[in-house]
Amino acid sequence: MSASTHFLNLTRVQVRAARADETARCEQELAAHHYLPEAQVAGDRGWQIAECDGQWVAVLLWCAAAKRLKARETWIGWDPRTRAERLKLVVQQARFCLWHTQPNLASRVLGEAVRHLPDWWQQRHGYTPLLAETFVDPQRFEGTCYRAAGWVEAGATAGHRRAGRDYYEPGAGLKTLWLKPLRPDAAVRLRGPLATLPPECRGV
Repeated sequence: MSASTHFLNLTRVQVRAARADETARCEQELAAHHYLPEAQVAGDRGWQIAECDGQWVAVLLWCAAAKRLKARETWIGWDPRTRAERLKLVVQQARFCLWHTQPNLASRVLGEAVRHLPDWWQQRHGYTPLLAETFVDPQRFEGTCYRAAGWVEAGATAGHRRAGRDYYEPGAGLKTLWLKPLRPDAAVRLRGPLATLPPECRGV
């Protein structure tokens, strides 16, 4: 993040979907401000933009969930068959790029992003997700903003990175997995009988 010369009114921070003609700028901001300037994403995807009074302060990239994560499966209570049936109802925050430095701004953006996510994903992809996931590099960050925004630290990954839609290779280093239920009963719905899924989640 770069230093800021003024403080934003956090109550005026809003998150919205990026338009098609804004994708290039989202990619440019990521390249300019994030320590991981590129992202290999798979499946359904989309960018969110956080802004305050018309000023961009962050971009977020969402995509399909990781195919297998032991800590996530344990947290949900998934067996392999249920995971295969419900995986699309988990979405991954692949990048969170914030370049305005201000206390509590990151957690505010994350909170707004999660509130915006279910309806936006429904409109964009035809189904409503139940759970969000992301990874934090413990060598760089402690996950403080995620904890403040209500995310749960679920455990560590095996140290692999995405190299394609369903392929992972070693070399990324261990990351911590953070999860955010998008509704209070998310875990119950994700592991329960298929017939109990809410109608808006069945368009997968």
